[in-house]
Amino acid sequence: MNAAHTGSQPQYCEVVINSDRRKVYNWREFSAGTRGVLTRYKLEQTTGHGVDIPSRDQDLYGGGFLLFPNAFHSDNLKIFQTVGSSVEERFNRHVGIYMRPEPIDSIQLRPSQDVEQDNAWDIGSIFQLYAVDESHLVGEQHPGADGRITVTEPLRDTNHLSLLMHMRAQEGVEAWQGERIYQIVNGSDNDDRYVVQRLGGENNEVNKIIDGRFIEQRVGWSPDELAPKGSFGTIAALYPELQSAEFYQSWISQHASSEGVYFPVSQENGRWEYRDRVSELRFYPRFRSGSAVGSRIDAYRVPSNPTTRYLVGEGGDRLVKLDVPPGVVCLRAIFVARTDADQVEDGILIELNEDTSTLNYARRRVSAADGTHETGRADDNEFGVAPGRRAPSNVFGCGILNFLQHAADDREKHVLAIVGTSGGRLALYGGRWRSRHPVKSVTFKPRMGNVFEKGSAFELSFVPETANHIWG
Repeated sequence: MNAAHTGSQPQYCEVVINSDRRKVYNWREFSAGTRGVLTRYKLEQTTGHGVDIPSRDQDLYGGGFLLFPNAFHSDNLKIFQTVGSSVEERFNRHVGIYMRPEPIDSIQLRPSQDVEQDNAWDIGSIFQLYAVDESHLVGEQHPGADGRITVTEPLRDTNHLSLLMHMRAQEGVEAWQGERIYQIVNGSDNDDRYVVQRLGGENNEVNKIIDGRFIEQRVGWSPDELAPKGSFGTIAALYPELQSAEFYQSWISQHASSEGVYFPVSQENGRWEYRDRVSELRFYPRFRSGSAVGSRIDAYRVPSNPTTRYLVGEGGDRLVKLDVPPGVVCLRAIFVARTDADQVEDGILIELNEDTSTLNYARRRVSAADGTHETGRADDNEFGVAPGRRAPSNVFGCGILNFLQHAADDREKHVLAIVGTSGGRLALYGGRWRSRHPVKSVTFKPRMGNVFEKGSAFELSFVPETANHIWG
């Protein structure tokens, strides 16, 4: 969604599933704005929460994405995740739980009525509904006899792998009602070779921000058998450049679950300290006997277009420019990168249509590293981070940048990003390019370094315009 509302201040949008306005929605919010980084939750509400949207007074369109995995099964409560922003004013992530098992047949969205009643969508708001293209499905995997879920087939046919995990631990602890989901890459079941940074909000009793760095195999969190019946956690994970042996393999994930203790919504980014191509991924709940019945993982190849893909060679590159093909929607960029900056960490700058003026960009960043978190707004074109020369050898960062309504000529361009330095800083960005011109090219540059190092990879991912369906 790329939208605005008729009220006077940024607000979240309400989500109603199957026209059901009973008190059957739980939600948790993780947000960053002028009051810092916050998290809160509410139970037994009459609506769920979606992404933030700006007011009409700003003459801007914001919003983001809502993901409804396993929407059409009848054996699970319906959980959805969101990521979005009121452009650069406020970045937010929500998890919503519709506490009913019925398949989803309708989704209603409206601006929040809590602050300003009769608030409505403004003229020019755009909503697009997409279904996952099952032609890219590698396979749906279920727990084996050992309670673990294994993804093996055929990982060598794609540059990037996207996983939608629907997870629940087979056993539980009353004080937790949830469990960490662990991973084993290429059979490497060794905690000290996995480094993870997490940023999010949790805990039902005392709302708190989690900004921890871990040496463990975790990829997310799920409920266990003591959580509400039918409750499964959802993890959306990207494994970029899994064909490369140039650097330690990395991953980035978003996860959320509904249970009565931690009730988390988070994102994680990490690395495995091996340079092998990925041939097998295995997942299981830590400390428990295995995954519960109903757990499953859908593995998808990310479509690749060679004309929008660039690999940095010997000597490095001071910039990477990718041209946007005509007739595409839902534009995003995927990258894995490292720079030669004489720092542990470098920033990544973007230039749209080769616009080099930082004053033509604005963004909010929320990030965490070394157990601390921060947020700040800037007139700036930094929309990513990457390891520099002083970072451990072979460590490359990774991330995803989304360009909402990139081809529109009636609005400034909204940009959302989730990036990390693979065990160091994890950063989320929401902002804009102050231009109504359609985006024709995306250029990446190091902020402090001279070049991107060999092995860095940049690629545009998109949906053909023929697959677009505007329903509102």
